[in-house]
Amino acid sequence: MHPFIYLWDNHDVKQGFPDSTTDICRKVYREMTPSPVFDSSDHARVYRKISLGPMVDLFIIDVQYTRNNRDSIAPGEESYLGIPQYNWLLNELQHSTAKWKLLANQKMFSPFSIQGYESFIPGGVGGDDKSWDSYQLERHNLLTFIQTNHINNVMVLSGDAHFVVVSDEPIDPYDSLTYNHNTGAGSVAVEFLPSAISSSNIDERGIPYSFDPTLVSIAEGLNPHHFYLEFMDNGYGILNIKPDSINAQVWLLDARTINTNQYLAANLFLDDGANHWRRSTVSSINSVPKNYAISVYPNPSHDMFYVKWLGTETENIHI
Repeated sequence: MHPFIYLWDNHDVKQGFPDSTTDICRKVYREMTPSPVFDSSDHARVYRKISLGPMVDLFIIDVQYTRNNRDSIAPGEESYLGIPQYNWLLNELQHSTAKWKLLANQKMFSPFSIQGYESFIPGGVGGDDKSWDSYQLERHNLLTFIQTNHINNVMVLSGDAHFVVVSDEPIDPYDSLTYNHNTGAGSVAVEFLPSAISSSNIDERGIPYSFDPTLVSIAEGLNPHHFYLEFMDNGYGILNIKPDSINAQVWLLDARTINTNQYLAANLFLDDGANHWRRSTVSSINSVPKNYAISVYPNPSHDMFYVKWLGTETENIHI
């Protein structure tokens, strides 16, 4: 058996609340899930900290309800978390004595640029006006606080995207003077966003399954901090947490039919104090036959890697 920790999202409550339906949504959510009231003075609050011994502090933060509270943090800049939750999170992070600090929230934290490909890439891949990309100042301030206060071992856990994003979190991932995507130097945290278990992926939005390597290549070229991407398959993630590292596993499966097939698509590591995903030396592929597409994860890789091979014809593969 596995314990569940619940956090509402747009499928649980009316999009764009609070409004006249807020109380009804909140009442139904709490009746249907094991979600007690965490603050007697604020029944809408769902953000909280769960301490899992000296190893892990799990921070459950809420961007669904608070993004409509319209707290201003600068002229023309609204808060995503709301000022009370933002200040609470900074204080908890600064005083946490746990080895690992996990920040669970509903939306993708990492910047995701699709500049130049807006008409080509389907909606929901980058450019999401409800994600952290629309609240860049608050994301910048949060990462700057983590860096300034020398807070190590922060991992953001995210959902909602219906595809896989594993990324470093430098303050500015597009500034090669402050962030080296080959080594990870300059990153102050990481993000782990596994795929959806059963909801639609990019191939169900009009993009052919065989186009996955091309889409990954485009996204990685535009976003140097992205360490591993996968757009087409359903799946889930597992974290194996140890004192010296976190092993993040991406498991993928075919949710379109009833089956027991699943496979380990990526086996990634975050080392204690590194604040970026583990790198090794470069592996390369000399050539790919016509009518086939091939990709290797992670790239660069060294002692272990995974090969995805997509073809339009039947042929034996020799490795």
